[in-house]
Amino acid sequence: MPKGSHISDKKVDYYQTEELSIDFGKKVPFHVDGELYFSTTFEVRLLPLALIIIYNPEGNHFFNE
Repeated sequence: MPKGSHISDKKVDYYQTEELSIDFGKKVPFHVDGELYFSTTFEVRLLPLALIIIYNPEGNHFFNE
């Protein structure tokens, strides 16, 4: 079980919300039922405790290509 100690790390931005709009400025991949799609903007409504997003902008992944 995670302890949450990462939340105080200066590299972590921690938010709690019911709605979220994200604009990446370029098309990024996402999956729905195993299908791959691309979009620039995401509008998300959350159910309590139903979604956790972890993103490392300095990591080795699609965003740094």
